[in-house]
Amino acid sequence: MKADLTMLEERSENTTRIVPETRVPSPRPIPPYTLAISEASNAPYRGNWYETPIVDGIYIGARRLKHNVILLSGYPGRDLLRNLSTCAGLATGLIQVHSRIEEGMYEATSDCVWPTVTVGGRVPDGCLTSIDIDNVAAARQATRHLIELGHRRIAYLSANDPRDLLPVKTATLRETGYRLAHEDAGLALDESLIIEGWSTMQSGSERGGKIALMPPEIRPTAIFCFNDGVALGLMRVLTGFLRVPEDISVVGFDDIVEATMARPALTTVRQSLRQIGERSVELMVDTIEGRIPRGHEEIVPYEFIVRQSTCRPPG
Repeated sequence: MKADLTMLEERSENTTRIVPETRVPSPRPIPPYTLAISEASNAPYRGNWYETPIVDGIYIGARRLKHNVILLSGYPGRDLLRNLSTCAGLATGLIQVHSRIEEGMYEATSDCVWPTVTVGGRVPDGCLTSIDIDNVAAARQATRHLIELGHRRIAYLSANDPRDLLPVKTATLRETGYRLAHEDAGLALDESLIIEGWSTMQSGSERGGKIALMPPEIRPTAIFCFNDGVALGLMRVLTGFLRVPEDISVVGFDDIVEATMARPALTTVRQSLRQIGERSVELMVDTIEGRIPRGHEEIVPYEFIVRQSTCRPPG
């Protein structure tokens, strides 16, 4: 439902402050609907290989169903509340495309009177409709692939840098899958092989340099990366010191276009990001029109793609 945002005056002895008041609207908006997309990048979304195909899919889905779209950009913790206030007066519903949201932001969006769908991260307490893959199962399968090849020292390059105040929920879920695969195989996990950093290609390169310089007896023989960007940055540096995959195997996540063009081509988890974007529009319309309940959670399939960046460990 679309919120009617009006302005009220709050007066004190010395100041007058204008604050928004949200009124509950009529129960059924009239199509075509206006859907607001809140995405995490401060730069235009075209610079983000994860969000770009999702947002493209949202535009495709909205066009197919003859609805309108507005795009709201900003760092999720700092700017989401501002975006909520903005779209309350403009939009029928909000689609959030990011996995880096403070718990307070979930509370704010769950209190909204208009429907909200979040893409790329389950929401605590089922307060919002969400769509994502099963990140735990996908990471578990990716790590199991390396274990079945014979690897025992497997690193995980995460995306939860200690300097970042907002944890990446999907990075935590993928770490859980990585841990479970070790438990399934009865393997002890060396905690030093969970290497934190950002979710960027540059961060992958920086960590790749450190791994390449490790003594062979403690260096991992395989690496599972949070996403393809980290994996590609990692391989860019590793290939100056080691052979991929003969000396060290690498697995990514997302199956972005560049994964197929890498040399060697990257083994990775494929999630259909554009289709996820399109489906989020359908979920939004179904929520607006009352066909699914608030808090509906949809898990979409993923596919594990084996290419040339993994093989049996050396020796």
